[in-house]
Amino acid sequence: MSDIPPFKLEEFWKKHEFSAPYLLCPSDAESWHLKDILAMADPESKNLWDNLSLGYTESPGLPMLRKEIAKLYDSLEPDNIFTTAGAEEGIYCAMHALLAKNEHVIVVSPTYQSLETLPQMLRAEVTFIRLQAQNNWKL
Repeated sequence: MSDIPPFKLEEFWKKHEFSAPYLLCPSDAESWHLKDILAMADPESKNLWDNLSLGYTESPGLPMLRKEIAKLYDSLEPDNIFTTAGAEEGIYCAMHALLAKNEHVIVVSPTYQSLETLPQMLRAEVTFIRLQAQNNWKL
């Protein structure tokens, strides 16, 4: 497997995210103060936060979190749920689980860089569908 190329978006953010006066393009939500979030919590949730200790948990994720996620689905049990520490870790795990050498992947671009580079690193055959501004970004 080849080396992972520099993640251009993260390199950009490392340089500009905390020095730019205005951010007009983030994909994350506006920051909240924890006290404001906890003010909305029901007593049971507030008690969990008041007694929270940070540390390692089971590899698939905190059992209580997996149980709550499973409740959102009719056909899943907590053992069917695997949580990650963010989108990038999930993308990495999914690509490694789903792709093998010479499998065919279609990538719509522009996209999040790892959705392009991970299939290439895993030696999949990649077909790019490059969307164009002059075509209103349509397929």
